[in-house]
Amino acid sequence: MQDEKNTAYYDYANPYVLQIMPPAVGTVLEIGCGAGRLGETYKERYPNSRYVGVELNTQAAALAAGRLDKVLSGSAEDIKLDFLAGEVDCLVYADVLEHLTDPWQMLKDHAALLSDGGKVVASIPNVQNWSILKDLIFGLWNYTDEGLMDRTHLRFFTLDGIGQLFARAGLSIEGISVVNIPHQQPEMTQFVEQLRPALTNFGIDAETFSERVSAFQYLVLARRA
Repeated sequence: MQDEKNTAYYDYANPYVLQIMPPAVGTVLEIGCGAGRLGETYKERYPNSRYVGVELNTQAAALAAGRLDKVLSGSAEDIKLDFLAGEVDCLVYADVLEHLTDPWQMLKDHAALLSDGGKVVASIPNVQNWSILKDLIFGLWNYTDEGLMDRTHLRFFTLDGIGQLFARAGLSIEGISVVNIPHQQPEMTQFVEQLRPALTNFGIDAETFSERVSAFQYLVLARRA
């Protein structure tokens, strides 16, 4: 079933994802390409690259078809992509894995499409973010239209969970970077300080905890192990 998000949701290119995508590769496959804005931006920089997208939302897929080289409309968990086996130089999941029923199996299946030296790029929200933990302390778990508690999220990941996800797919993580929300940092710091006695009691390093809970999103670059 398609969700009913507004057009702006699909017509967005995550600039952090774009920054870690390898340049000028032969073929890019983006799962959940939305209206194709990320691919369009990538192709403006590297016009000789072939950019293939998969998108569930039919309206967004129609827009993407005018921007990318090829777009397949339907569920990424159902569409067969065998025609790309061994040809995908960059596999992209920009805020997508958390929306899937079985991201573990699908990532493993798609990893088989990678070329020699092919990369996987993903952005994944952090369920250990301090704002979620703070709400949980007060017994709150409220879904929203977008963001960390997007009502269409089916799966939730911490940093450790991301490591397990990629390892199960036979992928080796080359690097993980963090996206923070700068204006929230003072409140996050105060939250950690208030928890410091409890962290000490549990033997948790406060600095490591602070790094984990400040992350809004993780950016992952991986390759076949």
